[in-house]
Amino acid sequence: MFRLLAGQVARSEDALVDFVCATHAYLSFYQNEGGPETVRSAVAEAVGAAVSSRLVVDRHGELLATRTAHVLAGSGVGLRTAIGLNNVVGRLSDGEIHAADVVYEIARCPESGNRPYAARNRMHTRWDFRGVRHAHESPLGEAIDAFVQSESEQQALEQTMCLLRWMNGDDTRTLQTDFHMSRERLRGMGGSAAWLLQTLAAAAQAQGADKAQVRFVQDLALKAQHGLPSAMATLAALRPPGVSREALMRLHHLGITSPDDLLEADPISLQEALSPALAQAFKEAIQRETVASLRRKHSGHLHAAGEVGVAPTLIEALYTATGPALEEAVRDAFITAGLHAVRLLHQPHGEEDIQVATETGTVVVSATGSQDDSKPIRWTKAEDVMGQGAGLNPVNCVCVGRPRFESLAEKNANAIAREGGDRKILLMPTDVLAEAVIRCSRGDMTTVEFGDLVATRKGVLTVDDLPSHTGAEEPVV
Repeated sequence: MFRLLAGQVARSEDALVDFVCATHAYLSFYQNEGGPETVRSAVAEAVGAAVSSRLVVDRHGELLATRTAHVLAGSGVGLRTAIGLNNVVGRLSDGEIHAADVVYEIARCPESGNRPYAARNRMHTRWDFRGVRHAHESPLGEAIDAFVQSESEQQALEQTMCLLRWMNGDDTRTLQTDFHMSRERLRGMGGSAAWLLQTLAAAAQAQGADKAQVRFVQDLALKAQHGLPSAMATLAALRPPGVSREALMRLHHLGITSPDDLLEADPISLQEALSPALAQAFKEAIQRETVASLRRKHSGHLHAAGEVGVAPTLIEALYTATGPALEEAVRDAFITAGLHAVRLLHQPHGEEDIQVATETGTVVVSATGSQDDSKPIRWTKAEDVMGQGAGLNPVNCVCVGRPRFESLAEKNANAIAREGGDRKILLMPTDVLAEAVIRCSRGDMTTVEFGDLVATRKGVLTVDDLPSHTGAEEPVV
């Protein structure tokens, strides 16, 4: 019923009743269970719940679905789960919410499954939640503090504890013993939770939730998907056959959390987690995916550029050029986005490549590209931009790089951003610059917004940091 409402198949209760009565569901079930009146009762109950939750708006008898309803229904969840996730979005917007609180709400969803089974004939869960951070005035807090817990509460608490330990990277064999679940069932539980968490993140984004809160939920989804800390998600996605979850956790304990960490690691130092053959296979898989990912982004941006009138040669240069040709492409990209940019042709003393004027002030930009698309830009190269702009008092120092920056460069740039001192640097991969140009040309982002990002943002700029005007939360008509 929820998908019919969100899909605007019918826009009134009467129209919904007529639609259902014309389906096979009516002939196979409702016709023998009360006929049209049973259908009308079910429709009225569903519409009432959807309207009360503000997923659907009743405008003088016309039922209009909100953007959030479209997102939730599009993911395939039912009305009960949609209402629950919508409530969590509201709590995300209200302030801090703990991971355990979100995971408990996921465990309460019918789509999360009923495994692991809670022990029967108990008044209270067998798990001690005192060491688990949660809001006391929350459904999880209420369930934990209840003198007698219902079967559904015990079931949700059982799954919550299992999920939290799975997401923390606990040993699989220990989880199998404690929760009587096979490895495949653990993965299935994590996959279902990840899907629901990704749906929650999409709903939060549709309602304009703070980006930090959206990322918080997305990180939880990564943890649930792989059964690992979110920092290991990229390695988990790239691992070749033979590399287990436990091996990835051993890499995590060794401090190896990114593809670059693994590529640069001494094979001897990896032996605690990987055999030499697996380590080599892992490194080759990373190098292949780095090139393939860049090609996918390249192709997507070329297609988008054609749709919005951006010169394909500009996109091509951002993805392939080096040296002066890349500097020209970066300058032209800023100009295409609506900013005033000048390239310095003579740089006898290591001056910046480009100067960009924003409403906040002048930004100095350096552009650097690797000759090999599988090799990232090193920190020693990226940090040079911080010494440029002498006499200009630049408001920011930006390094635009292709194909990407090594993990050490990203860590150092983010550390400088957290310092809050006089040092300033922003790392911007060329694919992010290409996306910014396309969004400005399409009208999804204004020139002022892009200029403000370039002038004030520190650390590493990602596509998720770019504004995208998709419309406020309102009925879709």
